[in-house]
Amino acid sequence: MIPIPFGFNTLTLTYSVPKVGEAFGGGFIAYIYQPSDPQYDEYYNSIYVGPYNKDIIRGIIISTASIANSQLGPGGTWSLPATNSSGAQSTTTLYNWNSNSSLAASRVETLSFGGFTDWFIPSQLEMLQIVSLTFSRQFLTQSYYWTTNTNSGSTIAYGIDTLTWTAGLASSDNSYGVRAFRYFTIYT
Repeated sequence: MIPIPFGFNTLTLTYSVPKVGEAFGGGFIAYIYQPSDPQYDEYYNSIYVGPYNKDIIRGIIISTASIANSQLGPGGTWSLPATNSSGAQSTTTLYNWNSNSSLAASRVETLSFGGFTDWFIPSQLEMLQIVSLTFSRQFLTQSYYWTTNTNSGSTIAYGIDTLTWTAGLASSDNSYGVRAFRYFTIYT
């Protein structure tokens, strides 16, 4: 509840904090960043606006749109950092290397769904965060999904095996599942 001065009285607004599983921003909230996450930044998760401190809730949305199975790699040897926590940045990098419309990065980078165009393929870290919550698993119906992390200097990339919910390596020339995600920020 937020008390707001209103003349000689105080008006109190009540809001609900979003939860994993709620429809929002073109899909469903799949993950809300926690203080232990590398993407969580204490400075950016609390701001001061006027006489009130505002909390910021940040996380990841999973689309309900299914992307056709696709190859991840642009061909040849290439690499993205195995520890990169930003799927959005890596998706753009992959797209800039090779915008072939049949590749996963191109399909997601050019996706317009639910009124949004900022979709991306998650990094390995983001995908592991998402599948740590049982709710998000219902949207991952293929046996293997790409992430944007690669084995440096090769055509091998990381994905998530949905039988064990663990990361594994596969040739980026293979066609596997692709699911689009996007970030969200809510000021409460």
